[in-house]
Amino acid sequence: MSEFSLQSFWFGLRQRIGRKFAKDMGILTISNVASATLGLLQGILVARWLGPEKFGVAALVMSYPAMLFAFFDARTNAATIKFLSEFKEKGEIPKALAVCKLGYGVDLAVALLTLIAVMATAGWAQDRIVHAPGMAPLMIAYSLAFLPEAFAGTSRAMLSVLGRFDTIAWSGLLSTGVRVAAVCGFVLAGWEVAGVIWGNVLGKLALAGLCCLPATSKARKEWGAFWFWAEWKNLSGLWKGIFRFIIYTDLSQLLGMFSRQMDIVILGYFRGPEEAGYYRLARSLARGAGYLVHSLQTVAYPKLARLAAGVREVAFRRSVRQLALQAGAPLAGLALIPIPFMPVLVPALVGDAFEPSVIAAQALLVGSAFWLAFFWLRPTFMALGEVKAWFQMGTMTVAVRVGGMVLTSYLWGYVGLALWVMATRALGHVGAACWLFRRGFGRI
Repeated sequence: MSEFSLQSFWFGLRQRIGRKFAKDMGILTISNVASATLGLLQGILVARWLGPEKFGVAALVMSYPAMLFAFFDARTNAATIKFLSEFKEKGEIPKALAVCKLGYGVDLAVALLTLIAVMATAGWAQDRIVHAPGMAPLMIAYSLAFLPEAFAGTSRAMLSVLGRFDTIAWSGLLSTGVRVAAVCGFVLAGWEVAGVIWGNVLGKLALAGLCCLPATSKARKEWGAFWFWAEWKNLSGLWKGIFRFIIYTDLSQLLGMFSRQMDIVILGYFRGPEEAGYYRLARSLARGAGYLVHSLQTVAYPKLARLAAGVREVAFRRSVRQLALQAGAPLAGLALIPIPFMPVLVPALVGDAFEPSVIAAQALLVGSAFWLAFFWLRPTFMALGEVKAWFQMGTMTVAVRVGGMVLTSYLWGYVGLALWVMATRALGHVGAACWLFRRGFGRI
């Protein structure tokens, strides 16, 4: 796409969706595109240096603790944004601070639980999933980094509600830079798989500090108090609604994240680290869309939550239509552009040893295009409070996806797995959109 057409698209987005939204999305998009580029560069270099098998071992060492974390994670981010937006809109600051304290506390408990689970099962996972000796200590080391990272989720939620998307952007970019520099430096120093793990640990530490400190400072300046001293009694009468929201968003996001972590684990179990390496590279090449989806949802969700809290139905519907037609659809088209070039790009970037990754990368790019096209679904469901419906649809989609992952990995390996992930992502998003439109955007 030419520079002129990109400028025209961005100008149209600003005019139709709103200057503030386009500015915030632009800041996050630039940061996330830069982060994605750095991450892709890291993946390419490390894949070339380690080769398919060791690259697959590193992926499996991180995927197993990440899968357990996804299982236990309460996903307080969505609930924090919704209730913070509501209390901020109504000027109920003591309640807002108590919600922040709740988010931090729950996330830290989840990280501790994950660490205990990894320590108890690392030996088994080393033998049955990673298929490489001496990897159990690295799994435990990786899971230790979840403890400081627990402070990043609620911090980002606070920054989103405060409108400080610039802080979210630079903190994410800087932490990615720390991770990439550390991983590449450690691998070049001869640490191989261990270098990948410790580099990622440093990246998580950097993200925690760069998010938590600014969020605490800006919230204290804006609201005049430190969240740590908030009193639980400020949430009296609200616990049922808050935990209902957390439980349903937790379960729905658990299903999605659990399935995204399970793919490599299942593939490693049935096919070994080499095919896991091919699939991991393909997923790395297609993950750029995920960064953009995150940017869009980060900006859209607080805006839609405010409109829903203020019972502004016409403005809410108009915003959803604009997000779908004027942002999601064009960006999905852009995501499809690299597909025909994959047979040339993959060998050129990482060498002929990874040429088998081409078909998997193409399939996952198609799935990412569907994700981009329907990025607005999750913020819309969350803002409307339709968490139960989102969970029910997610349950059906993930049940089909995970069952198919086992079958396709066993029968057709990483290529069959990639095609199955693509198909279920497309069907899941289309089905959720149909439900939403039939309900007329639910109730506000």
